[in-house]
Amino acid sequence: MKILIGFILFLSVSFACDQPYEEFEGYKIGCNFEDKNNEFQLVELRGKLSLYQKNADEIFDSVNVIVLNGNIEGLVFVKNTESLGSSVDTFSEDRSLAKKAALLIRKINERFGENIQINPNRGTMIWTPDPNNKIISMINVTAPTIKNDNFDVVVYSIKLSNYFNQIKALNSND
Repeated sequence: MKILIGFILFLSVSFACDQPYEEFEGYKIGCNFEDKNNEFQLVELRGKLSLYQKNADEIFDSVNVIVLNGNIEGLVFVKNTESLGSSVDTFSEDRSLAKKAALLIRKINERFGENIQINPNRGTMIWTPDPNNKIISMINVTAPTIKNDNFDVVVYSIKLSNYFNQIKALNSND
């Protein structure tokens, strides 16, 4: 019996994330990416960077997981409202979708502070967590507008943002 309990404890510790992470919609940013149920499809592979995609839940059509060096370092949730009709009207009239989006935005506000509207005409809001947050660099939410048919949520870790900045710097030196 002691051996069984010890084995169970070993498994729970071995599958736990042993590094700092930030959980967002059930995904642990900063932790190892594991597709235990084979739900994800590898969409793109570029050096240290991999992009995995799967169909998502009732709010979003898909979720993309950005993996850098084996760890989840970015998330992109996408809901295409164009197929539902006029994006602005559908988003406003579909009370269920609007409520779920508002709840998600409220959760982001509560966790990361007040949002900054970068471009109200495009429905874009960006959260930059306080400097004490060592994991998340940016959360960008884009709501459907006349010019945009998607409801998107993009989350980048500091490591992913630094990686993109390094790539930009290398490309600008060429």
